[in-house]
Amino acid sequence: MNIAEKQSLHDPVCGMLVNERSAAGHVSYEGTEYYFCCPRCQKQFEENPSYYLSRGSAFVSGTDNHGCGPGVLIVANQQMNDSGSDADGLTLPKRAEGYRQRDGVSVKARSESMSIPWAAGGMYSTTHDLLKWLRGLFQGKLLSAASLHAMTTPRKGAYGLGMGAGLKHGLRAIWHDGGIEGFNCYLPYLPDRKIAIIVLANQDGDSAEKLASELVDLVLTK
Repeated sequence: MNIAEKQSLHDPVCGMLVNERSAAGHVSYEGTEYYFCCPRCQKQFEENPSYYLSRGSAFVSGTDNHGCGPGVLIVANQQMNDSGSDADGLTLPKRAEGYRQRDGVSVKARSESMSIPWAAGGMYSTTHDLLKWLRGLFQGKLLSAASLHAMTTPRKGAYGLGMGAGLKHGLRAIWHDGGIEGFNCYLPYLPDRKIAIIVLANQDGDSAEKLASELVDLVLTK
């Protein structure tokens, strides 16, 4: 295997090791196939391939990672093609506009730089992709059985190591919520019944949690 072929197994933008079968994308450039962990890295490479290739082997260490990390690797491995690390200036087709309530009227929420939330809301996704993530998590593709057990076992405050955990209508339930300026979300999962409800709302507040909870009640009491 020549040097160029070896480099093609690393994302040339962020340095992440990429499996060519599960890569988010690939580009053929001057006779070599380059693979990418996420659409953002692919776009950056396509805009200036000579820059990233001129850095030689520096990128193999992964020190110039442009914010990519384990979350982006999960996105690639689970083929979550409509998810990734958000960034200021990143153009996304069909990106939702965020809103907030002011005197009972929805108005556009203040835009926030994605350099601020980072891991606390610095990714974009869809309901379809989050279902892929949920299936991967509970099918043992993302964590060991021991880690998943620790993550979903309730401790203080009905919370495990990363997710809410408890009972809903007498059934074991796992959930998580999230929010950022103009957006909120809620994802409850009932593993014994394999029921997942994913609500993403482009509105401040608790509308996603309320709707998801009502849907859980509807499904379990109908």
